[in-house]
Amino acid sequence: MKRHKLSRSGLAVFAVFFAVFAFFAAVVVWLVTQPFRDVASRSAERVASAPPPASPPPKAAALFSFGAPGTQAGQFEDVRAIAVDGQGRLYASDFQRTGRIQVFDAAGTFQAQWLVSDRYPVSGLAATPDGAVYVVQQGEITKYDGATGKRLSKLDYAQGFHDVAVLPDGGLVAYGWFGGHDRVVHLDGGGRVTQEVSDVLGEQLHEVLLDGQVAADAAGRTWVLTGLSEPAIVQFSKSGALAGRIPSGKPRAQQFTGSAEIAVAGAGRLLVTGREGVQLWRTDGSYLETLPVDGMPRDLAVVDPTTVWVSTSNQKLVKLSLPPAG
Repeated sequence: MKRHKLSRSGLAVFAVFFAVFAFFAAVVVWLVTQPFRDVASRSAERVASAPPPASPPPKAAALFSFGAPGTQAGQFEDVRAIAVDGQGRLYASDFQRTGRIQVFDAAGTFQAQWLVSDRYPVSGLAATPDGAVYVVQQGEITKYDGATGKRLSKLDYAQGFHDVAVLPDGGLVAYGWFGGHDRVVHLDGGGRVTQEVSDVLGEQLHEVLLDGQVAADAAGRTWVLTGLSEPAIVQFSKSGALAGRIPSGKPRAQQFTGSAEIAVAGAGRLLVTGREGVQLWRTDGSYLETLPVDGMPRDLAVVDPTTVWVSTSNQKLVKLSLPPAG
């Protein structure tokens, strides 16, 4: 059989033909893929010029804590009621009948200790910007000098108070139960009654309210947290009119149960202690989040709109940084 050999001239023609074919194929591929390259280029430019993704909003954080079970300085037997004055001094009392009020600076360093009656538990504590401390015991409110513990005066009112808070004008708002009637009482800096609202809570919630907790915001509005069979937050205007109600939520983290206490942090935010931690609410009744703490929270003392002290069942005082209001 004969074998056909390709001449050198044939090879050259074939090579030229292949080169021409490859060139035109490359041109066709380039033309076909041009739109896709333009899209990819524009996407890359958008990615390069786009701002970086926003960081997640900062969460609450425990700045530090201190305390332990015991009877020494900086130790507690059943720490609950706490308060902060205008100089940042923190006052903490045992609910048990020890009569101890301990004083700490803003860093949690022990400063002093003074005594109130050890016959009755302390159910409420409030401090004014100038360092006066109001203590609620046996239904009465007594005023002390916070730095020395000197007893200054006792409010001239019937027994029945359960909690007290300081108003922005330097006066007080207190909640109590008097002769079968719940009552929210406003007093001026001298202890004189300026306003009384009776029976509104019982009529609103259809129950007997012996142990409501009270707070006041910068606008002079009053917030009362009830704690019995129908827990809720009831709001009163500065004039004493009923202004709203926030019912306890169904999810466990939103329930006003356990050792509940209420405070106001800045404009438009409520703090409530509960079984799951410190709840954060808007004043319009919108739930925001629950901030966990070590142990069950007991009481709250607001330092500023982003910082609050929390007393806990672990016999600790926790300084908590709140997330920015948004």
